Amino acid sequence: MEHHCHCCDKFTEVHNKIIAFYCTPRQKDIDKGLFNGPFWTDLTIHICDNCSNILIANNIHYTEGWDNWDAIDTLQAMMMIEYH
Repeated sequence: MEHHCHCCDKFTEVHNKIIAFYCTPRQKDIDKGLFNGPFWTDLTIHICDNCSNILIANNIHYTEGWDNWDAIDTLQAMMMIEYH
């Protein structure tokens, strides 16, 4: 399917990839009782073949953040460090 890749933001052919996600909720959300603390879960992203190959080549198997979008930002930053 064509969609924006969550990693490089190009509109191209992408596939869904599940990546491990270490969720580190904000303290205010923990204080509200929404979360007990950090936890592991899965994050499904749209990713192009090029970005998928970068993840594999650089042994990137997880991301972390306080929500899905923060985790995607972290993943993008990890890829840029490895890519450049």
